[in-house]
Amino acid sequence: MMMSFQVCSLKFDGRVLVFDVREIFEMARDLPIKEIPISHFDLKEMTWFINTEEVNLQSIVDHFKRTQSADLSIPLILSPDGHVLDGTHRLVKGILEGRRRVACVRLDRWPSELNGELSGDIA
Repeated sequence: MMMSFQVCSLKFDGRVLVFDVREIFEMARDLPIKEIPISHFDLKEMTWFINTEEVNLQSIVDHFKRTQSADLSIPLILSPDGHVLDGTHRLVKGILEGRRRVACVRLDRWPSELNGELSGDIA
């Protein structure tokens, strides 16, 4: 039986790192929420279209729809050094709404990488 799960990808230090979103949310569950200035984030860092997704008009529309429906009450989840692991659509929505800060939690350690371990369907 194949199991479906969501992953997030991050291009970091010349590599594409892939993480299980469930593990990231579990790690972030009890961490303190802090308001981080949007100016903290490197907006040139690409987190979409780096794993397997082809860049085309449909994929851009899909990301735009996800951005529109993003829930800003859910904090972004950051890596120990401040990279967005989960919440890029929420970050973009905050920028488009003119917010100066966004709610975040910062993990105290990196989650386990899934590179080479993807054996099921990936949502």
